[in-house]
Amino acid sequence: MKASPVAADDLAIMIFFVLDNVNLLDTRLIQTIATQKVPQLLGHLEGTFLNTWKDGKVILLLEERSDLILFLILKTLLCLSFGLFFPFVHEESGHRILRRLGIHRGVSNR
Repeated sequence: MKASPVAADDLAIMIFFVLDNVNLLDTRLIQTIATQKVPQLLGHLEGTFLNTWKDGKVILLLEERSDLILFLILKTLLCLSFGLFFPFVHEESGHRILRRLGIHRGVSNR
């Protein structure tokens, strides 16, 4: 069954509005990463040259802005999911991707 370009467009728009209206900083995933993983990462970075370079300002900035950095990373990963819909929305690109993968539609491989 082939998804129509209109249905794929509608789905992409719905996903955009859902993701745009969700406050990702309040999610359990972000809170867990911010409270457990970021301090571990900063602890590992203290043993590197970043702690002595520029008097450790890089690590201080990472610590102060960790919520914003996590937000940026998560939003970027969620935006990359739109790439999954691109072959359905733009049919020519979908055909090009299938050709590169060696899948030929409508042609028998005899």
